[in-house]
Amino acid sequence: MARQARTTENLKERIADALLELCSEKPFPEISVSEITDRADVGRATYYRHFASKEDVIVFKFKTIFESLPVPDPHKIRPHFEPDFQPPKNRDVVEQYFTAYLRHLEKNRDVLERVYAAKLDYALFLYLYRDNVATLQNAATIDRYVAALHSASAFAIVDQWITSGFAESAEELAHLLVRQLFDRHHEHHRRQKECLREGSDGSGDQEGSGDRDGSGDQEGSGDRDGSGDQDSDHGTTTGDDSGN
Repeated sequence: MARQARTTENLKERIADALLELCSEKPFPEISVSEITDRADVGRATYYRHFASKEDVIVFKFKTIFESLPVPDPHKIRPHFEPDFQPPKNRDVVEQYFTAYLRHLEKNRDVLERVYAAKLDYALFLYLYRDNVATLQNAATIDRYVAALHSASAFAIVDQWITSGFAESAEELAHLLVRQLFDRHHEHHRRQKECLREGSDGSGDQEGSGDRDGSGDQEGSGDRDGSGDQDSDHGTTTGDDSGN
């Protein structure tokens, strides 16, 4: 059984590699299944046994890249399904985690750039987002949304890195990501505490000013300017009417 699985994976790899080679030679839509099978030296029946479309072949290639990561794939957030997996919380550990992840993608730069050159970036989205979130359809609601959030974030980061021509090294990008995660998180909590503290101080001042300037002044002004003036006016008017 293991030998058969290895043979199957080998055939699929040959098909995927053949398609990527052809992508360097002609536009993706113009590549035929016959050209792929001829280049891979496999039969059409073998191709259709494993793939429903050329896009599926590209998605499979991404699958082989991400599943051979030297660290757990971070866009697969399944705490209830994999209880042994504990996401790292220490800043240095997280940075090492991201660095290993990005170095691995950097090693596959040729494949990633070839796929993007063929305008097949949506295949990366299909793998990182749709296919992985679909596996959690029977999971708890919060798990599905957390998986969607992390999958979309993983796609956005990798997509930006590829389209920028891998402008940053794996180490530089990992450091930037960790700074955003940790420094912004702590800054947000610091500002939140300040707002709460200012809010509690402000409410005390408002209560004090209400006692000093609010109802007391209103009562006083009512006595001086309100009902007294109305009585005086009313009296004058009554006198005029009676005189006429």
